[in-house]
Amino acid sequence: MEQDKLREELKYILENEPENYSKILKLSSELSKFDQDSVRFSIDAGIIDRLGKELVARHETAVSELVKNAYDADAKKVKLTFIDSSEIGGIIVINDDGVGMTKEQLVNGFMRLASSDKIHYPFSPIYNRKRAGKKGIGRFAAQRLGKQLTITTQTEDSEQALEITINWDDFKNDQDLMFIDNKIEYKIRMPKKRSGTRLVIKNLRDKWTEAQ
Repeated sequence: MEQDKLREELKYILENEPENYSKILKLSSELSKFDQDSVRFSIDAGIIDRLGKELVARHETAVSELVKNAYDADAKKVKLTFIDSSEIGGIIVINDDGVGMTKEQLVNGFMRLASSDKIHYPFSPIYNRKRAGKKGIGRFAAQRLGKQLTITTQTEDSEQALEITINWDDFKNDQDLMFIDNKIEYKIRMPKKRSGTRLVIKNLRDKWTEAQ
């Protein structure tokens, strides 16, 4: 039976490749389909593209949301750099000096859809600012702007910076959102800042003019 085959494969992976979390996750998910008493929601990866278009209609709004996220992180300075952005395919860099994110905050905040972080923490940690960004819109704002996002972030206490690169084209229809991996890399701390976050958005979907 397929069910027995999956169990044997999962047992083998757990014994011989215990850190192959992607494989363990996929096998466990496949096994759960044989549950006769319960059913579970799953999410098609294509929802990322749909939500990006529906929640953030204009690219100017998308940039505004990302700046609000920096404000929510107690940034005193936010620098926006536009590179070759007069044509489709350019780059936007958003650099702030906010509190940055720990690995836990990155995983359970930014990488979690419909995160409850702003419900539990409605005010910023240092300046007690009322959070301005809409709940969960930031990641979709980044997707709305360009095809690739690289997040580099560090807190005041972290020994290294954390970096994730997300290729939004990987989030295609007819595959499970849960199975798309985004690797965390540990980098040398960003110079000249105690803490903060840098967003590099590449392959812009729209042209930008000086008037915008």
